[in-house]
Amino acid sequence: MLGRFQLASEGSVAKIRASLVATTSFSDNSTYNPGMEGGIDFNDCSLDLMGNLVVDNLFEMRNLPKNGFMRITHDPELYSPAYPVRASISPTKSLLAVSYAE
Repeated sequence: MLGRFQLASEGSVAKIRASLVATTSFSDNSTYNPGMEGGIDFNDCSLDLMGNLVVDNLFEMRNLPKNGFMRITHDPELYSPAYPVRASISPTKSLLAVSYAE
């Protein structure tokens, strides 16, 4: 299981406010067993996500409870935030912050 999110919640619904990305990249650009693709293991929880979700395989919803759900709501301030700051953490540990004046 490469790049797979494991949900956990004290209740029946996991509530997350973030953008999540779980993908798998192989150096030779090949495709392996679908079980190695990025995805979500619901662990018998429903998901209420405020943000964005990017995964390799959304068709295999592991351990989603019967009558469970996955609700994704896009934050309206995603494209026009009140205070636009962008940060990128990578092997180079770079950070970019942009401020503006009206």
